[in-house]
Amino acid sequence: MENKLAENGPTETSLGWRYSASGTKMEYLKKYAVGNTVLDIGCGKGWYSIFLKDEGFDVYAIDIEKQFEDDRIIM
Repeated sequence: MENKLAENGPTETSLGWRYSASGTKMEYLKKYAVGNTVLDIGCGKGWYSIFLKDEGFDVYAIDIEKQFEDDRIIM
């Protein structure tokens, strides 16, 4: 795994992220989040949206995939 850092922190590739919510990802979000409003584009089932809402952020989450139509949540 590469360990290159982007200008504002590690990249998704350098951290080896893909397809799952994990404690490491959540810690990264808390560390590098700026401001108090989040737009989660392609939110899927909303794992990150729910986590960030619980951390006190104002969250707007969208996904266009039909498979998530029944999983919509309102925050």
